[in-house]
Amino acid sequence: MKKYKIGDLVDDFGVSRSTINRVIDQLDKEISFKEKYIESVGDKRTSPKLINEDGKSLIKQTLGIGDDGNVDDSGEADLIAELRAERDQWRELYLDERDKTAEYAAKFAEIAGEVPNLADQAQRLQLKQMSTVDEQAGQIDDKSDGVDADSENKQGFWKRIFG
Repeated sequence: MKKYKIGDLVDDFGVSRSTINRVIDQLDKEISFKEKYIESVGDKRTSPKLINEDGKSLIKQTLGIGDDGNVDDSGEADLIAELRAERDQWRELYLDERDKTAEYAAKFAEIAGEVPNLADQAQRLQLKQMSTVDEQAGQIDDKSDGVDADSENKQGFWKRIFG
């Protein structure tokens, strides 16, 4: 039976050394992988770990690598498609909101540009109204002077009736 170093598995599977070690540790907790599938030549701490053929296939299966050497992601394809669709929906919402914000900003700028003109118009109208009120007050004063003189010559209503 052929035996493989971790470096050989890294090259065969196209994953990192830490990924292989993580899978080995995970499998060791579940099924005592190191006792069943790993052999050490010489000192266990310093000698390379050799993984037998069955251990290699178990690691390959755990990583989800198919016989063609590619990662089997058929179960993940639906999830990826859903996430992409959701991402597209969020992107559309973002673009719509961005467009609305641009429209509101343009309207605000237009209104803000009119504010000084409106304030100027309001001031002119107020001054015009004040001058009109002053003119009317002057006319009333003129009429009231004439009314006082005429009222002395005129008799009251009851006095005219009853004499």
